[in-house]
Amino acid sequence: MAELLPFDAFIVNTEPFPIGRKSHYTFYLAFELEEFKLILVVLKLFLQHIGSNSAFNLFLSTLLNEYSVPLNPSRYAKNLLKDQIRTSQSKWSVFLILFGLAIIASAAALPRDFAVMQATSQDVSHWEVATASFFQRLLLSTIGICLGIMLGEKFALGVPYLNATLSREMRLKQIWLAALVPSVAWGIGIGVVFSFTDPWLMKVLMPEWTDNATRAVEALEHIAPWKYLLSSFSAGVTEELFFRFGLMTLIAWLGVQLTHGRLPIVVVLWSANLLVAFVFGLIHLRNVVALGISVSPGIFFYVVLWNGIAAAVFGWFYWRRGLESAIICHISADIYIKVIVPFLVATIN
Repeated sequence: MAELLPFDAFIVNTEPFPIGRKSHYTFYLAFELEEFKLILVVLKLFLQHIGSNSAFNLFLSTLLNEYSVPLNPSRYAKNLLKDQIRTSQSKWSVFLILFGLAIIASAAALPRDFAVMQATSQDVSHWEVATASFFQRLLLSTIGICLGIMLGEKFALGVPYLNATLSREMRLKQIWLAALVPSVAWGIGIGVVFSFTDPWLMKVLMPEWTDNATRAVEALEHIAPWKYLLSSFSAGVTEELFFRFGLMTLIAWLGVQLTHGRLPIVVVLWSANLLVAFVFGLIHLRNVVALGISVSPGIFFYVVLWNGIAAAVFGWFYWRRGLESAIICHISADIYIKVIVPFLVATIN
């Protein structure tokens, strides 16, 4: 059995940051990175205890040394975003970056849109529908961006990783690793749970599933995976910009105004998150209608339930870790469900 080294042997660079001109985002991101570093430490100690091979241990040690950052883990770490002061210049930078991302994401859904219209034989002008769809996504995303930038800082809601990148206070890969790892893990987790429970829920909630519905779903299965990959990116960006960054932030702000600040902020944010999650589920019923499927009570509950649960997780990520984490989590879940699972099923069959 490999020698079990003490815990402190793997904790490096633990000197706290000087408080001077460093922004509070630095402390916040250090806290998030420390969570990831702690996972690596525990995994490494476990593997050493069971005598795992040295190559993998070396890989984990490299990660620890590469991504360890100075840390002062105080009890205020999660609340430091509230004190962040953003200048008008940084707000414009954030707006332009998010607006550019919204343009790319809105366009990324077009190949899938064309394929769906062709697969369902809709007697409409494909270009007109696609153009309207593009501008609808872009308009809603832009509204969400404006609301998020104007109101988000009142609740410490925002884009911490983007702001830290613009301030250039930490290395780029350090900043985005903190958003990437937990968000992808949770996104895949949502996809796994969905994949295992979906067949059972369909049998219980939708026994009246019609032949037309079956044919529509089978037609969509022939759409190229890369189109679903692009549409997953599009949905993750545009839906999070509008529903989380925009609508959830707006409802939280309205909640504070209507209650005159008498409710704890955690109650306001959870209420806003769950309300937006319900609206998010309702909006996805239009996908069912677009396929020519009648909305029965079972289908209504199925669509709203699943999309609402996923949306609540995305909203929690937005609240606790920032918009970037919510976007990555959403994209990861969609890719797992729409690309990876069909590929695995086709490979097994």
